[in-house]
Amino acid sequence: MVSKEEHDALAAENKKLKYRIKHLLRALDGDSGAARGPSCSLSIPAGESATSLAVLQCLFVGKLTGFNLKVTEVDTEAKEVKTKNPLGKYPLLETKDGCLAGVVPIVKYMARVSKKLLGDTPQTQAKVDQWINWNSSTLAPLVGQVSRGIFGQEDAQI
Repeated sequence: MVSKEEHDALAAENKKLKYRIKHLLRALDGDSGAARGPSCSLSIPAGESATSLAVLQCLFVGKLTGFNLKVTEVDTEAKEVKTKNPLGKYPLLETKDGCLAGVVPIVKYMARVSKKLLGDTPQTQAKVDQWINWNSSTLAPLVGQVSRGIFGQEDAQI
């Protein structure tokens, strides 16, 4: 059981982290020297927070790679949505080449298309994969638990 003091400290830290992420995204928007890449739709289930960890990760990597992502809420029961996303995993990136579901495939796609962030050698590429795996297996589940504990909200699985 978490004490009130611990709960308040975690809530304050979470608020600071969200502020920092928003500030970083705003700063990246102001980078006029960055080449703008493709515009894509990032679909999330209706009612899901556009500030969930999964969406923020996609938006952050999108900014770093020059993608212009527009977050769109979708009805997950609609036939056209199920056709685009038969696995039912979100977020869903809709590109001119097709759809990709889940944070890891989305961020790796953006990195590959932009030729940024994946590394130039097999060693650095393996290090990137190592950190993506750590994020998926360790960080994201912990953030999800903290988020549910403090705010009672579900976070998308990565």
